[in-house]
Amino acid sequence: MQTLFSTEGVLEKDRFLLWRDVCEDRLVPMAQTCLNDEPFHATIEGASIGGLVFTKFALRKTAGGHDAAHASP
Repeated sequence: MQTLFSTEGVLEKDRFLLWRDVCEDRLVPMAQTCLNDEPFHATIEGASIGGLVFTKFALRKTAGGHDAAHASP
């Protein structure tokens, strides 16, 4: 898969807001709230296989060890 978006290299204080803006501008409208000040990291990866395009969303709050991932065809 190829990385399409990453918060790596973005100041920690700006990561969640950038993620929210990318999701709202390029994907689908959704309500998102950052519940605490733990460090946040997110990536979007994509790949084409045959005629299908797959994307994988990965979100991580690094201090609390909470990971969430979603893949969609």
